[in-house]
Amino acid sequence: MSKTLNLKRLSARRAALPLAVLAVIAGGAQAQIEEVVVTAQKRTENLQETPIAISALTSNDMEKRGILDYDDIVKSMPTLSQTPYPSSDLLILYMRGQGVSDPMQVTSDGSVGLYIDGLYISRPQGALFDLAGLERVEVLRGPQGTLYGRNTTGGAVNLITAKPTGEFGFKQNLSFGSRDYFRSLTTVDLPAIGDLAAKLTVMKRNQDGYVKNAGGADFGMNDQLGGRLALRWDAAEDFTVDYSLETGTLESAPIYYQSTIDTGLYPGYITGEKPSGKTYRPMDLKPSESVFEGHGLTLTWEATDSLTVKSLTGYRELEFDNYQNYAESFTIPAYAFDGIDNRQFSQELQFIGDVGNNLEYIVGLYYFKETSDHYQNYVTDLTPVGGGIVDKDRDVTSIAKSQAIYSQVTWTPPVLDNRLELTLGARYTEDEREATRDFLVNNFPLELNASNKQSFEQFDPSFTVNFLWNDGLSTYAKVSTGYKAGGSSEGSAPGTFDQTFDPEEVTTYELGLKSEWWDRRLQVNTALFYSEFTDMQLAFTADSYDASLVQSYNAGEATVQGAELSVILMPTPDLRLQLEYAYLDPEYDEVIASTGSIFDPVINPLSPYQVGDEIKKLFVVPYSPENSVNLTADYTFWRTASMEANATVNYSYQSKVYDTTPAGPGVPNRDFYSRPSYGLVDARIGFVFDLPRGDTATVALWGRNIFDKEYRQHVIGLGGAVVPTPLGPAGFTFSAVSWAEPATYGIDLIYEY
Repeated sequence: MSKTLNLKRLSARRAALPLAVLAVIAGGAQAQIEEVVVTAQKRTENLQETPIAISALTSNDMEKRGILDYDDIVKSMPTLSQTPYPSSDLLILYMRGQGVSDPMQVTSDGSVGLYIDGLYISRPQGALFDLAGLERVEVLRGPQGTLYGRNTTGGAVNLITAKPTGEFGFKQNLSFGSRDYFRSLTTVDLPAIGDLAAKLTVMKRNQDGYVKNAGGADFGMNDQLGGRLALRWDAAEDFTVDYSLETGTLESAPIYYQSTIDTGLYPGYITGEKPSGKTYRPMDLKPSESVFEGHGLTLTWEATDSLTVKSLTGYRELEFDNYQNYAESFTIPAYAFDGIDNRQFSQELQFIGDVGNNLEYIVGLYYFKETSDHYQNYVTDLTPVGGGIVDKDRDVTSIAKSQAIYSQVTWTPPVLDNRLELTLGARYTEDEREATRDFLVNNFPLELNASNKQSFEQFDPSFTVNFLWNDGLSTYAKVSTGYKAGGSSEGSAPGTFDQTFDPEEVTTYELGLKSEWWDRRLQVNTALFYSEFTDMQLAFTADSYDASLVQSYNAGEATVQGAELSVILMPTPDLRLQLEYAYLDPEYDEVIASTGSIFDPVINPLSPYQVGDEIKKLFVVPYSPENSVNLTADYTFWRTASMEANATVNYSYQSKVYDTTPAGPGVPNRDFYSRPSYGLVDARIGFVFDLPRGDTATVALWGRNIFDKEYRQHVIGLGGAVVPTPLGPAGFTFSAVSWAEPATYGIDLIYEY
């Protein structure tokens, strides 16, 4: 990294303590909030001095709060919203009202980018794998159209792993808990051999399912094994090579659905008004499996005192086999299998430097290629509606390429005591995508080698004005743009696979404040944003009888506005309080009835609309709670010369959300597709002992959802459609409900040397 980096910021904060200095030394030292270092803008910066909406979690935060995977990360940050896909190791992930409701489709991209050490992860399958060996997590909110690998409209989640130190270190975590929960995490830092250092992490984790099944895998079971090898070679005084290999296997079973009505067709059926701890009949359910292997190579060359050149190369393979049994929750049997093979490669070059003390820059080149194969088999009994047994086979191959050049320049004009920063960013992106599909129904080919091919190009600028009012207060104003590439619909009706959709674009205006008060015992950060979306990619049902046939269109425009607040208070060296709050107000400004959709009278003769009609009243932005809150209290309540005890309590709240887009105020009984608000409490009490040789031992008792709150984690509205069809009137009449897992309790045993 440039040796003259951020001199102006250091001079502006001469009174601040060095980075990574903790607030306290027991016995009278003044409490101070720890400074957090981030690399969100490809430079090492203090989070408080970075003029973007960003949140960060350190490894210490994650250990105390029991954060183990993406699901836990999302629940800890109100700006993010998650819902488990019917598959148990796949998330529907939204940020600031932006996401993808069907992440199983390989012919389209997500709105929230996932990264490990700056390397993009294109597919979220296996996302619930244990995130062992992290140094910190950085969550960037809003469009990432300038600096990050893939262009995304919602934001980015970047995992930063702990690098080898070159000195011997050992840490062993053992956890035991409810439903035979077991987790072992072993981390070994090896002494450097010459200029080569290595770190090895091995993780094993498993837990029984929380819905027992006498005929196969229990719903909600989880069994995973993974490892990571990190190497660091200081090849020269100014040249460093970092290589990582990670691999893992995750076996799991899906979440369990219960219908809210009992049709009387299935003796002994247990409805979903309350969660059930067992299936109403034995079900032949196989465990699903995700297997991945990833390689990362980062070369860092300190070319001069003012220029750093970096090369980031990534390769990742994923094999995903998913079995889903909907357990008659649709009132008719439904079963699905999805198999995905994915291979991705990325290459990025970065030139990071400064010109004197007043101009910093980064220039980058990016290339990405992804090849995916997705086979789906879906079996359902449509006899009650005159369709008989329907067995669908769909086989899709998708190839996506993206290349980009980007730059960001920050200028500090020699006025106002160097407290004003002007940042201009720009990115030019070219995307190509092609796909082929075979479609069979009851083994009869309705479509073979159907194909589509697309290409897009996009220019995305951004501009930020940041002003440092004093050493502890700064405000910024930002306008940024981003886009999500177009694609095609895997689930479109036979004969329509050539109908594609174009990119979705967003422009976001943001005002932010970052501040520290009371001698760095109080930190208050806030952001206000207003986003305008055009050519929104919306999926519509494309058949009057078969709701599984879906086509996506650029049919919408929307505005999403909101506010985000983060407050940290450390009144004493032993007590840390944190509040995270997010308010969202999303609204569709326009949705147009499209040709070939369920709104088209040619497809659905009972539709009250014509192609081109305004139908926004039928739609709502899904997975977007109006209010989300996270409260954390961390209190060290006992200290001796060789031991300390601390307690961490976390409360998270999410208001009502809808689990689909077509559930607007104009849809009758739309609340059958909604999830009520809920709040959860997690807690941990830990005792840390200093041992004679400088090593430590920790014993901690923990609980997740300690009050055993019963809440719905996913809901599917059934019994009707958004408009009248030959099968019935508009609206929903019942739900398929999946209840979240009950309270879990356990103990952590940790030894560290």
